[in-house]
Amino acid sequence: MKTTIMCLVLLLLPMLSRADLVVVVSRDNPQQLTLADIRKIYLGQSSTFSDGAKALPVMYAEGTAERAAFVKHVLKVSESQYIGIWAKLLFTGNGTPPVELQDSVGVEAYILQHPQTIGYLPRELADQRFRIIAELPPAVEN
Repeated sequence: MKTTIMCLVLLLLPMLSRADLVVVVSRDNPQQLTLADIRKIYLGQSSTFSDGAKALPVMYAEGTAERAAFVKHVLKVSESQYIGIWAKLLFTGNGTPPVELQDSVGVEAYILQHPQTIGYLPRELADQRFRIIAELPPAVEN
């Protein structure tokens, strides 16, 4: 089953370009973050926004195209590196990993229910309920 899911992700990943995802907070959240700030939050190096307010990151579940794109292009690590970073942080008691949700519906609902949440969504779902704080970096052609 896991192999089937990974094959589907690999087939669908090219269809999800980096420009299709945006990092969002609820529309009432005043935070302004750089991609470096976002990386620190998602990699457990910071647990607060720049103003000191608690940051609650939310991720798509492992195996989703959205997560694969976010981990690779925003966090700039592989999935296995990401898992390893959080395994070490959990083992040492130095962090709480992002909440993981299965789909966009769950991510949207979580962000709306928890104003301190930071997450990412496909651009077409980032409507007036959300405030876009970052876009994924543009693709670099080799």
